[in-house]
Amino acid sequence: MGNDSKLKERASELIREAFDMAAQVQNVDLAALNEGRPAKLRYGSKSDLVREFTSRANAMLEFAVKLGLITVEEDGAMVREAAARHPDLWAE
Repeated sequence: MGNDSKLKERASELIREAFDMAAQVQNVDLAALNEGRPAKLRYGSKSDLVREFTSRANAMLEFAVKLGLITVEEDGAMVREAAARHPDLWAE
């Protein structure tokens, strides 16, 4: 049981960090990021970049739910928590 709680705690921590990282990429120099990327892989806007990172965080959360590490109720709570900390992630 102790390992399960450690896994759950670590999964929650990584998911929170993923949402925090999505918020941080809003401050990235998009031109510098795109400079070394092939034309097909360049981001058209910062919102594209933020959306990609937010999608990754959501995918991590969904995977944790499917593994049984996070409950559906905790999933909703984590999204609400992320939205409260970073309301601009979902603003468009």
